[in-house]
Amino acid sequence: MSPISCARPGRRPQLLGLALGALLATPCAWAGTHVYGRINAIGVPDVNGAFDLHIVREDLDVAYADDSGGGPLALRRIGISFYERIDDASRMGVRIGGAGLTQTDRPSTAGLDPSGYYGELEFQGAWPAEGRLRFALDASWRYTRVDARDNADNPTVLGWQTFDLRPGLLFGITPRIAGRVGASGLFVDGSERVSSPDRQTVDFEADGRTGAFAGLDFYGRGGDVVHLRLRGGNPEGIYVSFEQRY
Repeated sequence: MSPISCARPGRRPQLLGLALGALLATPCAWAGTHVYGRINAIGVPDVNGAFDLHIVREDLDVAYADDSGGGPLALRRIGISFYERIDDASRMGVRIGGAGLTQTDRPSTAGLDPSGYYGELEFQGAWPAEGRLRFALDASWRYTRVDARDNADNPTVLGWQTFDLRPGLLFGITPRIAGRVGASGLFVDGSERVSSPDRQTVDFEADGRTGAFAGLDFYGRGGDVVHLRLRGGNPEGIYVSFEQRY
């Protein structure tokens, strides 16, 4: 799946506790059938598609073209995904949802907490289609736009494209649990437009383009899956999704 995102270190234990609590409280995560040899990123051959609810919290380090600072973009996303199978080893997905941003050290966004939306296209694959150890590849393109207005009703708008590539290994742990580890490459192309006091646009890109991830997939009866991903580097974060397959 998609990447996960992680909160700042002080918040990470709380987020992990909430995520693990959700997993334990989800019956489908523990009521699975024996799929040990068939676990993969996209399901079993008789699954046509899926939809999910996902929650993401991540810190994205960016560098501004005018060398002004501002600290990482602390992002929050919640949305839904729809996937259709390409073949037994791969699928394509579309994601949409709401996004929020906090950036306390940058004057243009401090105290505003811009919010907006995102849309994403994603490819997921794992080869061979079955087996306890496989090569996995996820690739995604996402557009995010958030905005806010200050007390004088002047808008600040941030919009950016993200291309994310995540190769790794997928392996069976138990009949109902699979693990993932891998590396990631990140490319960001964005801009910040501020209308107060003078209209100004500053481009930004990712400040660091590599990272790593690890995660678990909990398979349930009928193909339901709970995905948990942790990610380090750029971005850093946690990702949780609750997926229903059909």
